[in-house]
Amino acid sequence: SSTMSNDFPTPNGFDNTLDGHQDAVVMRFNSNLTSLDWATYLGGTDADAGYSIKVDTNKIVYVCGGTTSNDFPATPGTITPTFQGGSADGYIAKIDSNGSSILAATYIGTAVYDQTYFLDVDRFGSIYTVGQTQGAFPVFNAPYSNPGSGAFIQRINNNLTNVDYSTLFGNGSVTTEFSPSAFLVDRCENVYVSGWGGNILGGSPMTGMPTT
Repeated sequence: SSTMSNDFPTPNGFDNTLDGHQDAVVMRFNSNLTSLDWATYLGGTDADAGYSIKVDTNKIVYVCGGTTSNDFPATPGTITPTFQGGSADGYIAKIDSNGSSILAATYIGTAVYDQTYFLDVDRFGSIYTVGQTQGAFPVFNAPYSNPGSGAFIQRINNNLTNVDYSTLFGNGSVTTEFSPSAFLVDRCENVYVSGWGGNILGGSPMTGMPTT
C-alpha cells in the first residue's frame, strides 16, 4: 500500500522512516492477521506509491509502483538505476523474505510520465510488469507491438539487470489513457491483461485499438 503517516508501524523492516510526502509500504502478517511479522517504508524524498505485490516460492517479495523521487533506493547495475525524468517513473523492487533489505530495485520509464501498475513472476523467476507511458518507450524482442501506444509490458530477468522483451499495446496514441486492472502470467509464459480506458475521464477514445 502507500502512506503519508510518519508513525506507520515498521517492525524489522529495512526503512522505518517516512522519507517524503508519501511512501510505499510493504508488510507481512501471519496467516490469521494477529501479528505483523515485518513492515517497511519504500521510497525516496518525494512521493512514492506501491500498487502490486508478488511472492515467489522462496518467499522473496516483488513490488511495483510509481515514484517522483530522484533518490528512490534503486540499486547499482540494474536496468535503470537513475530517475529518468518527467512527472513520475515506475519502479520494481525485490525484497528479501524477512523484509530486512532490498535485493534489487530499478526505475522503469522514459523522460516523461511512466508508472508500473501490476507485476507477476513466472515459474522460472522472470518478472513481468504492465504500466502506462507517455514517452518513447522501447520495443524490442517482441513480435507483437503497437508503437506509439501508451501501455507497455516488459519481461525482466530476476535480478533486474536485463530486459528480455518490451512491447507497447493500445491504439497507437500516448494521449489515450489505458488503465490496467488485472495482470497474469500463466505456466506457459503467456501474458493476460485487462483494463479500461478511453474518454471516460475526458481523455482520448480507445478507437483504433487492434482486436482479433
